[in-house]
Amino acid sequence: MEKPIQKEQTNNHLETARATKNKSLFLAAFIATIFQIGWLTLEAFGFQPVLFEMTTVYLLILVTYVINNRILKWQDFSYKPRKGEFLVYFIWLYTFTLYTLYIFSLVPKIPEQLSITFSGVTVVFFGNEIVKFISRLLPEKSLH
Repeated sequence: MEKPIQKEQTNNHLETARATKNKSLFLAAFIATIFQIGWLTLEAFGFQPVLFEMTTVYLLILVTYVINNRILKWQDFSYKPRKGEFLVYFIWLYTFTLYTLYIFSLVPKIPEQLSITFSGVTVVFFGNEIVKFISRLLPEKSLH
């Protein structure tokens, strides 16, 4: 009888971890959306235009949340949080912060490689999430 209880407790823990990841992605997407809408509104009143790169950053964050949310709804397997995900979140936060500082003229320029770094990290994150999802759909023997 102890094994089913342990398995249930483990499943509850993993479900909580999945929910936490999804909440983190939602928060990132929510903050990015508020910022984007706010900046577009300021631009409508004659303020500095929204940078193309900022829109790219926003859309990549939003798409990441949407895809992750869809994968969570499709999957019926356990999620284990990875330390590497925090690097992705850090790059997103850093990119958003640097563009914000630039818009308010608090930094003189945006490094040329920033949007490439941001895009690359996001693509790798997506790819990893998709591979994890697909690998769990395949029979175990086909993975080796």
